[in-house]
Amino acid sequence: MSRHTLMVAAFAAALAGSGSLWAASTATIYQAGDVHNGLITQSNVDGTASVNQSGSNNTATINQRDCCNPTASIAQSSSNNTAAIEQVNVITTLATITQSGQTSQAMITQNAADFTSALINQVGSVNIAAIDQSSPTGSPYSDHSTANIIQSSDGNTATIKQWSALDSDATISQSGGGNHRAFVQQGSGSSLTANVNQNGNGEMATVYQSEEYNDAFISQSGSGDVASITQSGLGTAGAHNVARINQAGLNSTASITQAGGAGNRASITQN
Repeated sequence: MSRHTLMVAAFAAALAGSGSLWAASTATIYQAGDVHNGLITQSNVDGTASVNQSGSNNTATINQRDCCNPTASIAQSSSNNTAAIEQVNVITTLATITQSGQTSQAMITQNAADFTSALINQVGSVNIAAIDQSSPTGSPYSDHSTANIIQSSDGNTATIKQWSALDSDATISQSGGGNHRAFVQQGSGSSLTANVNQNGNGEMATVYQSEEYNDAFISQSGSGDVASITQSGLGTAGAHNVARINQAGLNSTASITQAGGAGNRASITQN
């Protein structure tokens, strides 16, 4: 049995006398078969990084920081998976994780980063995911962020956190008869939107939003259901906060709590 361990590190200083503040850097890891690993680190560069792993133990890690326009992607198919991607102190960034089959996991962290986009797509097997677009205390804000988690069948879970984020949105889609669950937390920002769509089997969902001008929507069709939305903070500027829950079939339950003042609107539909 062979063991793959591959590390690529790209470091570059700012270009003097040119129109660009960062050098451009591209790093790629491709691993097929057996135990794998993989690591890419890019700092102070306009970096593009990708890891592609198929068959067996997998892992993978990408770390991009202190730069502009970084792009990172991890693709893993079959076997024990895991993944990560961490983009810190960056702007206009994109991160994608795709996992097909077996034990899954995944995680994207974009902290102190503006204009970020993150996608986790998990197809089959035990799943779990995350995505954390937020700013630690004392760091710049993480504004204008987009986060998407798509899980199709099997164990599922999911978590999105957007904190100290302005004008950001989060979407979780879970389908295909899996055990579902989901959780979205948005706060210390305004004009936030959360969507959770669950289709068939375990279900559940929870959204928490604080501050002002927020919208939250949960849609559940079939099986265990549950749901919940909590909004604390001001509304108006077009009548936010808005909360809506739609449930179709079986065990249902639902709950919306809104506190904090003007502009609140809520609706629950159960069939």
